[in-house]
Amino acid sequence: MSGIDFKSFLIGILIAIPFVFTAGMAVSGGGKYTVSCSSICFVLNTETGVGRYVYSENSDSRWKKINNRQAKNMKDSELGREGLMPQGVKPDF
Repeated sequence: MSGIDFKSFLIGILIAIPFVFTAGMAVSGGGKYTVSCSSICFVLNTETGVGRYVYSENSDSRWKKINNRQAKNMKDSELGREGLMPQGVKPDF
């Protein structure tokens, strides 16, 4: 047992290479958004620097109203104008 032989070393390297490449592809998969959560989540666009907080209650009536009228787009609603975005919606900023 003087050390690891070349064949075992080569097998270890060949097994490790696919894991390194697949992990690298998952991390660098073109993601331009970063999410940070504590008591409330914040989504940040890393290309533009624009961010929004994620509002956890999608059934809130303020998503559907703007000045007591029906809002066509959630982004134009009362909560959308406050810089919030609903859960489960793809960021559009």
